[in-house]
Amino acid sequence: MNRLAVYTAITGKYDTLRQPERSREDADYICFSSDIPEKRVGVWQIRPIPLSGTDPVLASRFPKLNPHLALSGYDASLYVDANVLITEELDAAADRALASGTPCAMVPHPDRKSVYEEGLFLVRHSIGEPFKVYGQIRELAKRGFPDDTGLYVCSVIFRHHLEPRVVAFSEAWWRQFLAGAKRDQLSVMPALAEATLVPEVLVASDYVIRNTVPHAARTGHSVVWHGWHFAVRKTLEIRMRRMFAVSGIGVSFDRKEA
Repeated sequence: MNRLAVYTAITGKYDTLRQPERSREDADYICFSSDIPEKRVGVWQIRPIPLSGTDPVLASRFPKLNPHLALSGYDASLYVDANVLITEELDAAADRALASGTPCAMVPHPDRKSVYEEGLFLVRHSIGEPFKVYGQIRELAKRGFPDDTGLYVCSVIFRHHLEPRVVAFSEAWWRQFLAGAKRDQLSVMPALAEATLVPEVLVASDYVIRNTVPHAARTGHSVVWHGWHFAVRKTLEIRMRRMFAVSGIGVSFDRKEA
């Protein structure tokens, strides 16, 4: 068995499984999916998602957030969202992380600089569960979670996932993800803080922007749905702005929202 697992997850036919620019001889390529009937697609081994009887979001996030459980036979893992291309640039970054023995390496977010900006972005664009997003941000503000921790893009992650601090991070991330909104980028910074883990930089912050393919199109919603979400979005955005002002949380409301 190889030391490194390069892996992804696909549920609900949300993405197409793409082949890497080159195939590493020192890695196994694993796609967790309950929708792909083949046992292999190109370089990818297809494995069932080790979490049954649940919705596609939870199913896809289980291996992503818990490599110590899903990939216990490997020393290290490189998680890549299925719509992000695996290029030679990313391979070289994984080589550096392997050679240095870094516990965890991630990609800094190119636009948003805190979990509070992430929460505001999600509410503004009606992404996910707006009331849960608002409640999660409110709890972080009450706890005094700092607004200067930065933010990572969670679509590409390198981990020596059996290292104790990384296991602690994974367990905290999964627990907080289950308790809050189903947006893993919203809970990653509090989970890292709980585990006292500071990731190294894996690749430049624009890597994901340069190498992401759009998700498959989803069915449109009704005019009533859009109207309701607009009203919710504006109400929660106003509440969130007031919360930030009262708590002294620094947020750039004019930051580019990519």
